[in-house]
Amino acid sequence: MLDIAIEKAKNQHLKIDFRIGQVENLDFEDDSFDAVVSVTAIEFFDNVEKGFEEMFRVVKKGAPIVVGTINKESAWGELYETPWFQENSVFK
Repeated sequence: MLDIAIEKAKNQHLKIDFRIGQVENLDFEDDSFDAVVSVTAIEFFDNVEKGFEEMFRVVKKGAPIVVGTINKESAWGELYETPWFQENSVFK
């Protein structure tokens, strides 16, 4: 999945610093970010409480933390179950 993201960023001439890590132990200083965005990731946290503690630690005080999840019964959830999505998804 990371290789796909790197390739997409390269093709769009985006300067992105990709890093691999665990949300429960982020390698960033306190108050490092203007916002934290987590989309379809919380489902994969080993320790949800610790993950949120870390997100609050690295985001600047009063800055937004946005979390999005997929409801299995939603249109997105149904899409995730289709053979096409299973074949073409970066979530392999």
